[in-house]
Amino acid sequence: MPNIGVPTMRGMRSAFGDMVVGVGGGAVQGIGTAIFGNSIIGSILSVVLAGSVLKGQKAEIVATVAGYEAGKALFAVSNETTNEAEAVI
Repeated sequence: MPNIGVPTMRGMRSAFGDMVVGVGGGAVQGIGTAIFGNSIIGSILSVVLAGSVLKGQKAEIVATVAGYEAGKALFAVSNETTNEAEAVI
Protein backbone atom coordinates (compact mmCIF):
# COMPACT_ATOMS: atom_id res chain seq x y z
CA MET A 1 0.00 0.00 0.00
CA PRO A 2 2.28 2.79 -1.20
CA ASN A 3 -0.44 5.46 -0.89
CA ILE A 4 -0.82 5.08 2.88
CA GLY A 5 1.85 6.41 5.18
CA VAL A 6 2.67 8.23 8.36
CA PRO A 7 1.14 11.73 8.52
CA THR A 8 3.68 14.50 7.98
CA MET A 9 3.47 18.25 8.46
CA ARG A 10 3.92 18.75 4.71
CA GLY A 11 1.06 16.36 3.97
CA MET A 12 -1.20 18.02 6.53
CA ARG A 13 -0.39 21.50 5.15
CA SER A 14 -1.19 20.28 1.66
CA ALA A 15 -4.48 18.73 2.77
CA PHE A 16 -5.42 21.89 4.66
CA GLY A 17 -4.64 24.00 1.58
CA ASP A 18 -6.83 21.75 -0.56
CA MET A 19 -9.64 22.06 1.97
CA VAL A 20 -9.36 25.87 1.99
CA VAL A 21 -9.59 25.92 -1.82
CA GLY A 22 -12.70 23.72 -1.64
CA VAL A 23 -14.32 25.92 1.01
CA GLY A 24 -13.51 29.01 -1.04
CA GLY A 25 -14.99 27.47 -4.17
CA GLY A 26 -18.10 26.43 -2.26
CA ALA A 27 -18.48 29.93 -0.82
CA VAL A 28 -18.19 31.52 -4.26
CA GLN A 29 -20.71 29.03 -5.65
CA GLY A 30 -23.07 29.85 -2.76
CA ILE A 31 -22.74 33.56 -3.46
CA GLY A 32 -23.37 32.86 -7.16
CA THR A 33 -26.48 30.85 -6.32
CA ALA A 34 -27.72 33.72 -4.13
CA ILE A 35 -27.19 36.16 -7.00
CA PHE A 36 -28.35 34.06 -9.96
CA GLY A 37 -30.95 31.88 -8.25
CA ASN A 38 -31.46 28.13 -8.13
CA SER A 39 -32.77 27.63 -11.67
CA ILE A 40 -30.90 25.67 -14.33
CA ILE A 41 -29.25 28.84 -15.67
CA GLY A 42 -28.47 30.06 -12.13
CA SER A 43 -26.89 26.74 -11.20
CA ILE A 44 -24.73 26.78 -14.32
CA LEU A 45 -23.63 30.38 -13.77
CA SER A 46 -22.75 29.79 -10.12
CA VAL A 47 -20.57 26.77 -11.03
CA VAL A 48 -18.87 28.74 -13.82
CA LEU A 49 -18.27 31.61 -11.40
CA ALA A 50 -16.71 29.28 -8.82
CA GLY A 51 -14.47 27.68 -11.44
CA SER A 52 -13.38 31.03 -12.85
CA VAL A 53 -12.28 32.47 -9.50
CA LEU A 54 -9.83 29.64 -8.84
CA LYS A 55 -6.90 28.81 -11.12
CA GLY A 56 -5.19 25.63 -12.23
CA GLN A 57 -6.05 22.01 -11.68
CA LYS A 58 -7.88 22.72 -8.44
CA ALA A 59 -10.25 25.05 -10.33
CA GLU A 60 -11.04 22.23 -12.74
CA ILE A 61 -11.71 19.87 -9.86
CA VAL A 62 -13.93 22.36 -8.00
CA ALA A 63 -15.89 23.17 -11.17
CA THR A 64 -16.32 19.49 -12.01
CA VAL A 65 -17.51 18.52 -8.53
CA ALA A 66 -19.76 21.59 -8.24
CA GLY A 67 -21.26 20.87 -11.66
CA TYR A 68 -21.88 17.27 -10.70
CA GLU A 69 -23.62 18.30 -7.48
CA ALA A 70 -25.67 20.97 -9.28
CA GLY A 71 -26.76 18.42 -11.86
CA LYS A 72 -27.82 15.98 -9.16
CA ALA A 73 -29.79 18.67 -7.36
CA LEU A 74 -31.50 19.90 -10.52
CA PHE A 75 -32.63 16.52 -11.75
CA ALA A 76 -33.19 14.66 -8.49
CA VAL A 77 -36.53 13.08 -7.66
CA SER A 78 -37.68 14.09 -4.20
CA ASN A 79 -37.80 11.43 -1.51
CA GLU A 80 -41.50 12.08 -0.93
CA THR A 81 -42.33 11.15 -4.52
CA THR A 82 -40.15 8.07 -4.33
CA ASN A 83 -41.71 6.98 -1.02
CA GLU A 84 -45.24 7.47 -2.40
CA ALA A 85 -44.39 5.38 -5.45
CA GLU A 86 -42.97 2.61 -3.24
CA ALA A 87 -46.07 2.68 -1.04
CA VAL A 88 -48.30 2.11 -4.08
CA ILE A 89 -46.22 -0.86 -5.21
